[in-house]
Amino acid sequence: MALAGKMVHVRQYVLERIERGDWSAGYALPGARDLAETLGISFVKVQQGLETLALDGVLETRARVGTFVRSDWKERILRDNLSVFNKRRDLPWIDGMEAILAREMPGVRLTDAFPRSTLEIKTLLHVQMNHDHYLDLSGILEQALADVGPVFNEPFTPCRLGTRVIGVPIIASPRFICFNPEVLRRHDCPLPAPGWTWNDFMVVVRRLVAVMDPSLVLDWVPQPYYWLNIVLRAGGHLFDASAADPIALDRPQTRHGLRLFRELSEALGRPAHAQSTFADAFAIDQAAMALGTRQFTSQLRMRGWEGWQAAPLPLIPGGVDTTSQAADLACVRDTCTDPELARRFITLMLSRSVQDHLAGLHYGIPIAKNSALQTLDLGDPRETLILSELGKMSWEPCMESADLTRFVLKGTTRILDLSQDIDADTVELARAARLHHAAQMHDPFAPRSAYVS
Repeated sequence: MALAGKMVHVRQYVLERIERGDWSAGYALPGARDLAETLGISFVKVQQGLETLALDGVLETRARVGTFVRSDWKERILRDNLSVFNKRRDLPWIDGMEAILAREMPGVRLTDAFPRSTLEIKTLLHVQMNHDHYLDLSGILEQALADVGPVFNEPFTPCRLGTRVIGVPIIASPRFICFNPEVLRRHDCPLPAPGWTWNDFMVVVRRLVAVMDPSLVLDWVPQPYYWLNIVLRAGGHLFDASAADPIALDRPQTRHGLRLFRELSEALGRPAHAQSTFADAFAIDQAAMALGTRQFTSQLRMRGWEGWQAAPLPLIPGGVDTTSQAADLACVRDTCTDPELARRFITLMLSRSVQDHLAGLHYGIPIAKNSALQTLDLGDPRETLILSELGKMSWEPCMESADLTRFVLKGTTRILDLSQDIDADTVELARAARLHHAAQMHDPFAPRSAYVS
């Protein structure tokens, strides 16, 4: 049920003060009469707005004492929030998106403080790992696409789980190496180029590590979205939908890719930087290379730096010339009880206003082809490289059991971080995954096996 305009204003004012840190956990809010005077809204409307936040679990009202911010306010799932996956400063489309929401869906507020909300924009891998918490959008998507015009179909494939659609891509990008030619030339390193190999890549990494801060050589992070690229290019997978045994974690190609990631980690000394920190370093000619996406290069443009160049990921002998898809998905939590809200949200995210807004900021490649044509400069060799890699995009399939998908991805990440024997521990994890899978297959209440493919 929609809230009245003045109550929405009260809610948004309180939530913004909490998110900014003005009112932290345990903070006693000003009295309703003081807030009414501050906001120029009646005492009754302020009281009603505060009551809705108490019902939502953000505030706690203590009789004859006052109203306080709950310590677990971030864990609430609010019907009027749209949660985004990254900090506001790292998403160049935030301001324009808020203006579009205010016009098209008044009352919906965009937030980076609440990790979960009824409406969300999340990464593809996050949604695949947590698809059991999201609504099936297949019916909504069919209606929304009717008004969009031509779209790129490939980014939708990993969002389908059997007949379900677990999220709707709004932009997509291949992954590639984004590099600073000035830093590489300064240290007498050859520039990355099509056809370079993993050995070529590691020669550059080791040469740079010897002469500069290793944390600025490459934006290394021990997360699945990073190491899965190396596994895929080595010809490996975690799951294989076409095989009688769908667990592919212990196949030779997969283990080879994991060992290569460990080789890279050891060469870099395992530094880890937020992508925004790396973008800052790129912009002042300090960082050397990054696992790039068109979303990342949009951050570089935000900082006024256009000196970056692009190259394909290094080839792995015996592997596959592929690049994993990076996509931002619009999705709806299974707590949503308002089908019309979900429909309006998905329709808006695919609309010309949102798609053109993303295109104008060079943020990824918009799903709508008419919008994408506005943002791609075919006279720029960096853009033509990205377009050529677009046709090589692949993805890691996930099991219908989100528990099993999470188990394998988190277990593999832990092996990469702690294991002394990747091969042996990968075999053990695969054995446990098969037992998990077999138990679910024999559980009459568990969903039958299916994959995102």
